[in-house]
Amino acid sequence: MSPAWATQPFDDFVVYNTNLLQVLQLTMIGIHRVPREPDLLEALANYRLVSGKPEEEMPIRLKIPEAQEQARFAQMEIDSGFATVNSQILAAIWGSAEAFLHNFACQWLMNRPESILREPWSNLRVRVGEYEALDLEAKAEYLFETLEQSLGSNFKQGINRFESIFQALGLSGSVEKGVKDSIFELQQIRNVVVHKRGVADRRLCTACPWLNL
Repeated sequence: MSPAWATQPFDDFVVYNTNLLQVLQLTMIGIHRVPREPDLLEALANYRLVSGKPEEEMPIRLKIPEAQEQARFAQMEIDSGFATVNSQILAAIWGSAEAFLHNFACQWLMNRPESILREPWSNLRVRVGEYEALDLEAKAEYLFETLEQSLGSNFKQGINRFESIFQALGLSGSVEKGVKDSIFELQQIRNVVVHKRGVADRRLCTACPWLNL
């Protein structure tokens, strides 16, 4: 059985992304209800009028223009297939994957210190005075960040973003093509969401021609 320190980053990753998907579902449910709001306010105002409470009619009617504007925007989001909320969730999922990589690697370094006795760790340039002043957790983070800079893993494409670190930990292995393709596509779309406001550019169209963008 794997030790708790090794499995906790996986558990945290699963819980976080499960919560993200629940937020996505609740958001879509809520947005679906917004276009009905103006009609409901109109009906409520009319009810107040005919029920002998005209003083309550106008405050309700004053809310209708704002509700109509919200309904218009909500309908646009619905018609787009919830493009805005999906894109934000997608960016968060990629961020959580990078956070998982960081947390797992640091836990591994703290609990498997012998890992740094081989390449590429043995070739890292470390400021000894700065390094030795750190506690155990900070040392692991220092080594992880130094390795990332050395490997340029932040700039690697798709699964290589993660496998370059796993390989350095002695944990690299085979990955199914379908998984590789999905992670590559996720990364490419995330980049467009974060840097291009979700508008497909030439780089994305060339990298993922199967999307037909």
